[in-house]
Parts: sequence; structure tokens; C-alpha cells
Amino acid sequence: MTFKLAQLSDPHIGYASTRHEDRQGINLRVRDGYSALSEAVTQMIEEEVDAVLWPGDIFHSPEPKIRDIIFMQGQLRRLADVGIPCYLLSGNHDAVDKASEIAASRVLNDPYRKLFSEYEPYKTHEIADGIVVHMLSHHRFHEQASTMKDVKPAEGAINILSAHGSVIDPFTKMKLHTEQSPREIVIPDFLFADYNWDYTLLGHIHERGWVGQKDSSKEPAKGRKVFYNGSLIRRGFSDKEVPLGRGWTLWCIEPDGKITPKIFTVKQRYQEDFRAIDALNLSAGDITELIIKNLRNSPGHGEGFDEINAPMLRQAVYNLSPAKHQSLDWKSIESNSGHAFQWSLKPTIDTPALETTNAQGDIVKTE
Repeated sequence: MTFKLAQLSDPHIGYASTRHEDRQGINLRVRDGYSALSEAVTQMIEEEVDAVLWPGDIFHSPEPKIRDIIFMQGQLRRLADVGIPCYLLSGNHDAVDKASEIAASRVLNDPYRKLFSEYEPYKTHEIADGIVVHMLSHHRFHEQASTMKDVKPAEGAINILSAHGSVIDPFTKMKLHTEQSPREIVIPDFLFADYNWDYTLLGHIHERGWVGQKDSSKEPAKGRKVFYNGSLIRRGFSDKEVPLGRGWTLWCIEPDGKITPKIFTVKQRYQEDFRAIDALNLSAGDITELIIKNLRNSPGHGEGFDEINAPMLRQAVYNLSPAKHQSLDWKSIESNSGHAFQWSLKPTIDTPALETTNAQGDIVKTE
């Protein structure tokens, strides 16, 4: 019988950005995270998954607010109420790696409801007959070199390794990393190379996809099967847009060991990086006109500020001198960006992008 395992990583519950709040005083980006997780949980219940694996960064802070804890408990109990057990491990945002501290995600541990939130370096769970999940939590990871020697597949079982951290990409030979990430660790490569795991399901990297080939959105035909589910929502422009989108992944595990994925996505706040403007031969008036044109063509312009759908917008301008920057018609720009959740100008004197916009609004390819 097929076992249906859901993977949902890096919800970063409590992540806030900008000063926009709803009527209750909740930061709108915090609410975006609540909405995304609630949607994902609803989908998992509808799909009648057998268990959910959460590879870390449950909270955005190792000291989450009470509201965030209560919300997260509520979502886990929705799953528990329909008989879906959950297996959570701590990530670098959940813990401060002090021996005297306990990872924040541990507060979600509720074995009576089959909600297992682990913070110890290594724990195993037989989530079904013959299916074992090996969980490597981030908390105190660096102090547990000896513990890592105990991480081995169980004989005669389907073995899934789950951890939170970076890996060395065998395709690029470079460490995968997340921007501005505290306490980042690299998972020892021998854990992948020395053992024949049936699959490795990871958290920490915010882009969803497979490790070990140029196109991470395509499942590798050969070699180790290592998969990052990615973050549940994009945390602004520091998180890339990815082909597989953001949400959760359903892993169908057959009795013969065959494991196949099904991708699920959840709604995201709209983000757009406008086509870059090369200001070298443009006047301040020309630049202003192009900026306003982009803003007027963005979703929701002229409709006022919509808490749920207000877009996040960014405009890159190359070769923008301080004098031209100061001479832009900021009053007109502000009046046309009021519908945006966030609008930012990214001035730079670096080499222009491959495509920029000229004074007439035409696309110009650069060398």
C-alpha cells in the first residue's frame, strides 16, 4: 500500500517585513505566513497524507511570539485531529546553539497527539512498517561529531534522511547557502556518500528542487536523491522565484521502495522586479517617466491599498548618478506607488543587466 509522506520546510512563522499591519495590529507579512501555512495544511488534509515531515525553521526567531506559537500549535492540531502524525526537527532559526537553551520548536512537542518535535542532534522514527525517518536537528549540531557516526540506515527498511542545513552541490562543487542566515551549518558529505539512503529530504535552502544537477527543478536520473522543499513563502527579493514554486511536496512511497514526488503550491504575495533602466543617457524626467509607467502597469494600481493583494515591487536603475537620483520627481513616484505593499529603487553604477529600457520604453539588449 502506498504511504503518503508530506514534506513542508521553512515556514518561518513570525517572519515580519515593513510596518504594514492589519486591524488587529498583526504585521501583514506575518499574516501572509499564517495564510500560506493554513492553506498548505488544508491541502494535506484533503490529500489524506499519512504523515508530515517538517525539516526545520518552523519559527523565524528562536524566541517566537506567543501568537506565533499558538498559531503553529493550532495548525499541527488540525492535522492531529484527523490522525496525521507530524515529525518536526529544529532549524538554525529555531535554536541559538547554546547548551543551556532548548530549540523554540520543542514547544510544539506533543507525543500524545503524535506531534514529535525533536531538537536532539539525531532521532529516528519508524513512521510506518518498514519506513524509517532519520532526523538530524540543527541544535548543538557542531558539538555532536561523535553522534554523526551513529547515523546509519536501518537494515531491511526504506530509509529517509532528513536534516536542516547546507550541502556541497556535487554539480557546482560549491556550498549551497541562504542569504543572511544565522548559525548556518554544512551537513557532512560522508552522510550522503557513505550510505545508500532511499531519499534525503532537507530544509534550509529556500529554493525548491533537487541537488546535484544544473536544473534543480528536474529530478536526477542517477545518483543520490537529495531534495530541498524550499521556504513556504518568498521572503522578499532575497528569495529567488523558482520553477517549482513554493508550498509542500507529497512523496508517494511504494512497498518496493519506489518514491515519487507530487508538487503542491500555495498562494504568494505578488512580487515583480521591473525591467532595469539604464540611466546613462537619460534625463531625470525620462527616468521618472519610465518608473511611473512601470508602476501604473503593475497589479492593483489605481485601486488603493489592498492588504491581501498589494504587490511587492522593485526597480533597478543602472548608471544613476547622485544628481539624477536627487532630481527624480519623488512626489509623482510616491503617488503612483501607494498601492504597493513595498516599492524600492535599486540604484547602481554597475554594468547594466542583459536587457534594459530606453527613454521610449523599448527593450534594449546590452553586450
